[in-house]
Amino acid sequence: MSLKEIITYGLGLIGMGMLCFTRIKYLKRQQQQPDNIYTAEEDSLHKISVLILIVAVVLALIPIY
Repeated sequence: MSLKEIITYGLGLIGMGMLCFTRIKYLKRQQQQPDNIYTAEEDSLHKISVLILIVAVVLALIPIY
């Protein structure tokens, strides 16, 4: 397994974990105060996790022989 693959898998797992964490945090907050919008913290975590996943996909698409 090459370094690129390790980094790609790591970024993918981190990105998915952050997305899950953000969604769980949002759902718990919605049970107490339903307003159907992300807070500033949840929105920034969501954007960062999507950016990390985009980087992982781009790395996965770069062919290294």
